[in-house]
Amino acid sequence: MLLKAIQYLLPVIFIILGLVIKYSKNPRWNSSKKMSTILIILGIITLLGRIALDQNLIK
Repeated sequence: MLLKAIQYLLPVIFIILGLVIKYSKNPRWNSSKKMSTILIILGIITLLGRIALDQNLIK
């Protein structure tokens, strides 16, 4: 049960972290704008894959 919760929570954390970096006004994170896009895409793909596996769409 805990493992399944972690499998859903981790992609959401990636998406939130990517959004925080992307819309931050902090000059320290200006060089991390590409990384934020990668984190958002990775989070979305991982979350969609997890949902597809749980719904038995992928066998």
